[in-house]
Amino acid sequence: MTIDHIAQERGLALSTIEGHLCFFVERGQLDISKVLTAEKQRVIEKQLGTANSLSQIKHALGDGYSYGEIRLVLAHRKHQAQK
Repeated sequence: MTIDHIAQERGLALSTIEGHLCFFVERGQLDISKVLTAEKQRVIEKQLGTANSLSQIKHALGDGYSYGEIRLVLAHRKHQAQK
């Protein structure tokens, strides 16, 4: 199921579902690859080193990427740092 589909099924905002997913990714209970392609992860990772804020990262990435996807990668980074 896509994140959009989950949001529709649950009657919740897309950002709410993305927040829930970030929670589980950060704790290592959800593999980020289940919700975000490896290609998107690589592109976002590359941008994380070049900008200071989420809005700068989002602007650099363009409309093909969401704030939720950026947050998922940040959550994955936090999980990796805790290992």
